[in-house]
Amino acid sequence: MISGSTVSTIDTSHYSFTRYLFPIERAQGLQPEKFQFETAFDLASYLSERDDEWNFARCVIEKKLAADEQFRRIKKRCAPLRDFPVFCAYRKKKYKAINSSLQRAAKGEQLTIKEQQPIDRLRREIAQSPILLSAQQVVFYGLGHDGSMMGTTCYSVPHFLSTTLCMTVAISHALRKSGVPPKWEVGLTPVVMAITLDAQRPAIFACGRRPAEYELLFDCGAQLSIERVSNWPNGKFEFVEATLHSSISRSLSNDT
Repeated sequence: MISGSTVSTIDTSHYSFTRYLFPIERAQGLQPEKFQFETAFDLASYLSERDDEWNFARCVIEKKLAADEQFRRIKKRCAPLRDFPVFCAYRKKKYKAINSSLQRAAKGEQLTIKEQQPIDRLRREIAQSPILLSAQQVVFYGLGHDGSMMGTTCYSVPHFLSTTLCMTVAISHALRKSGVPPKWEVGLTPVVMAITLDAQRPAIFACGRRPAEYELLFDCGAQLSIERVSNWPNGKFEFVEATLHSSISRSLSNDT
């Protein structure tokens, strides 16, 4: 069931900004550089080799989102997180256990009722969200991958898909999940995905948190077709352009 109303596409591709100059640079008579990015790929190619610009780029992205009419519409339609108790628990401490169960289920393991219940309840909360993203919406996802994704044509996401409208948030997540700095799965390749939705989809939008992560949580079992994988000589991450297709069909139990 989809209960929300469709939000037109939020622009997450077109950016322009003027590089900040430090006082010493101004004193040297340097002129600020102006940058124009027409696609997410253009922005990623720049940021991949310019980690010193990530904080500034985040400020630019946040200002652009704040001025976006469709983004403001999402914030208005955003239900209080207290209306999504399972999502709140998932976000705080349950995400590892729930996603681990989904990983095991994807390998054919039978889950217990206790393990299945929070999965079904979270799926219901997502399906009943008032936020319905339109086809062609682009969101970002950061992950750590075992080696390069070059040559990969499809990618399955058995767990719930936590995405963001802000590329620099996805970059941070990709580095953290890859052990840069050394945390979690050390030694993986940081990958930032730009995911285009192939159809309208419900998602829970987590707004109001500081610092804002612009999180959109989608249902589990996503299938991604990989359109292009890019990396750069001094890049800090790989960039993957993908399309999200219909999730793996999973029936919900009768439990509420």
